[in-house]
Amino acid sequence: MNSNNLNIHHRQLLHKIDNTGSSDQRKKRGTKSEPIVLDNTSDSEEFEDVDLNLSEESDEFEEVDLSTPAIEPTNNDTLVITIKPQEDQRTKKQQNLIPKEERHRRVCLHKLYLLLMLVHGRIRNQWCNNKELAKTLKIACMTAQIQQLFDFQDNLSDSVKSRRFLDGLKKLMTIYRAKFRVIGQGIIKKDWNELEILQDTDIVTKKTFKKMLGNFRGSRDLGAQGFVLLLRGLGFNARMVMSIQAPDYTKITFSSKSDTKKDDDSEHTNQRRRKTRSRFPDSDFPVFWVEVWNKYTNQWISIDPIVNKLIEVCPKRKKSAFEPPSTDERNQLTYAIAYDKFGRVRDVTRRYSHSYNAKTIRKRIEFRSADDKFWYQKILRVCGHKNTNNIMDIYEQKEFHERDLAEGMPNNIQAFKNHPIYALESQLRQDEIIYPKDDSSTCGTFRSRNTSKVIKVYKRSSVHRLRSAKAWIMRGRKLKIGAIPMKQNGEEGPRLYAEFQTELYLPPAIRDGIIPKNEYGNIDVYKETMIPEGAVLISSSDEYPMRTIQRAVETLGIDFAKAIVAFNFKGRKHKVTAREGGVVIAKEFEEAARLAIDYLIEQEEDAKRMSAETNALNNWKYFLLKLRLEHRLNASHGVITEDITTEQSQDKEDEFEGGFIVSDDNPVDAVEDNDEDEDDFGGGFLVEEPAESPRNKEKPKYYESEDQYEDSSSEAKIESDSEMEFEYESE
Repeated sequence: MNSNNLNIHHRQLLHKIDNTGSSDQRKKRGTKSEPIVLDNTSDSEEFEDVDLNLSEESDEFEEVDLSTPAIEPTNNDTLVITIKPQEDQRTKKQQNLIPKEERHRRVCLHKLYLLLMLVHGRIRNQWCNNKELAKTLKIACMTAQIQQLFDFQDNLSDSVKSRRFLDGLKKLMTIYRAKFRVIGQGIIKKDWNELEILQDTDIVTKKTFKKMLGNFRGSRDLGAQGFVLLLRGLGFNARMVMSIQAPDYTKITFSSKSDTKKDDDSEHTNQRRRKTRSRFPDSDFPVFWVEVWNKYTNQWISIDPIVNKLIEVCPKRKKSAFEPPSTDERNQLTYAIAYDKFGRVRDVTRRYSHSYNAKTIRKRIEFRSADDKFWYQKILRVCGHKNTNNIMDIYEQKEFHERDLAEGMPNNIQAFKNHPIYALESQLRQDEIIYPKDDSSTCGTFRSRNTSKVIKVYKRSSVHRLRSAKAWIMRGRKLKIGAIPMKQNGEEGPRLYAEFQTELYLPPAIRDGIIPKNEYGNIDVYKETMIPEGAVLISSSDEYPMRTIQRAVETLGIDFAKAIVAFNFKGRKHKVTAREGGVVIAKEFEEAARLAIDYLIEQEEDAKRMSAETNALNNWKYFLLKLRLEHRLNASHGVITEDITTEQSQDKEDEFEGGFIVSDDNPVDAVEDNDEDEDDFGGGFLVEEPAESPRNKEKPKYYESEDQYEDSSSEAKIESDSEMEFEYESE
């Protein structure tokens, strides 16, 4: 059915129904040639002209088949039209989306891959500083003609020197490429369902790196790294550029049908894929290339010595020859990282991406959130050996700014969202506003392909974030006198103000050492600028607990105020609690307060240490008493023997039914009156007197339990325990 808008009037519908069938057929049926009257006549106010937008892009309407409606005959004059809805296409799209856990996993893998490849590039860059290998490549590739091109006379202009410098690089690249032979595959981009498939490539160590480059053999990536090593050996400022082929975390759909079925993702299939080595198709664009600084024009020259064999100064208004198309499955320019010979790391993606702000940045991890942006900048600083800036960095930042301006407006509405330069009013957030909304903030117009409506495009610098007065106080700013709210959400909603309607909050100064406090007896310190002049904040931490700080200043008798640094929102009812971050005191008492805090902390540590020592001594005392008791029992009643044979132990079990015998060398011979009933012993145990005792010939005593045995020798125990206690105290 045509997707154009159709205006259908109810009179046309009635006329179409009336003309269903020919006049001859109506005569045969004996009916009159009159229109069928429906319940709602043409004069009814419930019918009106409607606009049926049946385009496929609309998500508000369900696709139905209106081409051949089924007309069901009835006995009365009522017409029944049955419309069969088609299958919902949105349900199919939702079934193809990956779950939330898989999205989180892809983000983590993307960040892990990015981190590991940054470390990999740093290691390879260090290998490219090998002077011995650079000397070998220099001898093999340098000629007298190339040396003359690099030797300049002082009377030549910078343009002539630059031209000869480019000619020398071109000839050097030609000789190097003729000698180098590609025998392996380098880094490629893999989809999510291909990460477990091993590449058919060799592992390159530092030893094999030297050997392969010395023989002019290796992958395309290795060839570019060798050319970096050659240029550094000639004394040029050359950088190794690596395009990190991280998997796309913004892809939230399954890659293929096999991903949607769990049966196809069995453990057997995964093991087979891990063991099988595959060779993927190569891209027509490089992953590693070279940058050389041209000091005569203050520009970086990009060189691809292996894949496309080209030298280029990347244009600002055209697409670079190093940027692959979006249809290339094995190479995508998302992160281009440059390493110089000093170990500095720079992100140079802006130089090679033509639509960086409109397309490329949306696939980078820094676009996801502010925390991810901070994480990415942090790992760049960590991977860089030296982060000092030089004159080349200044020229590079200027170049990137000019490229942002030369990029132009995006060609679709979606690309305007969060664009760093351009903005559309329809895409602003509820707490954003354009000010001033005049010709000074307008930078052009945009016309969509699907509509003829012209949309104004504003500068992103004219978009202001609005906040309430309390929110600005939390940022250390207060409203100016006479500030009028720029926006208000509803009649009872908060009034919102822009930053240019605020000014820096300056707290009242302290007088005679008295800290100014609010109505709650505290002081608000959300920013460092909110600390009163002449005061100091002693921040609380794990080493400086809040309780100890407050105790110290109270002991010294110093006037203080608890510093409220933030608010915590907890619970379903959003219960708000103030978070204390230390105390504010006069600056003249800071040294005394810190000494008192250190003293109290030291006392608490000593108390904890004494408590631990006391507990240890008590444990040792208990342990020694147990040992002395065991030693006395062994000396008085014999040692429990465990080396009894199986037959003897079986006889004892039959005789005493689970009891045990404590005896000396011959416990069996000491037992008398074996004819007594076994039930008399009832599971107790026998204790035999030592051999030198005159009672050793008597019948061994039987005790029902250990407590009964202990009571029988209470006098000996008391005497022994008192002796042990005396000996322990004397020790």
